[in-house]
Amino acid sequence: MNRHSLSIALLAFAAATPALAQQPQWPPGEGREIVSVACVQCHQPTIIMTLREGPTGWRFHVHDMILRGAQIKNAEVETVVNYLASNFAPGVNLPPATAVTLPEGDGKQLVEQRCVACHDLQKVGTERLGRKDWDRVVGHMLDIGAPMTADEAKIITAYLREKLPGKP
Repeated sequence: MNRHSLSIALLAFAAATPALAQQPQWPPGEGREIVSVACVQCHQPTIIMTLREGPTGWRFHVHDMILRGAQIKNAEVETVVNYLASNFAPGVNLPPATAVTLPEGDGKQLVEQRCVACHDLQKVGTERLGRKDWDRVVGHMLDIGAPMTADEAKIITAYLREKLPGKP
């Protein structure tokens, strides 16, 4: 195959697989290979990259995923937890801000101030959950130390229920 044919073949391949070109890059570090293989069997990388947890939260998720069939060996658990906590903890390596505009309403400002401490607005603004699910999610965020008071959590939950409703 000559250079011209090879170039055309590569361009055709790139055009046929645009999703590959848009995949986010995993940060370097020990555990990268394990995470990039084991976790993406079920999850898009962006879901993992936008979830913000400390070591305790990541350890819970890793063990939960192993129970659900993730192919991670016991000897690899701490490596995976350390990689995830080092790269995807609150405030670490946050993705660039995405142009998402939340609907106006009481609580919008709190969501923009509190939720973005760990998540980008793309994640928050596109989520559609039911009433009980928003209660659970915001309650969990409060429990794991999200920067909000219990009163602010109530306002945020009410806003999310009203403005970003999903299933009942």
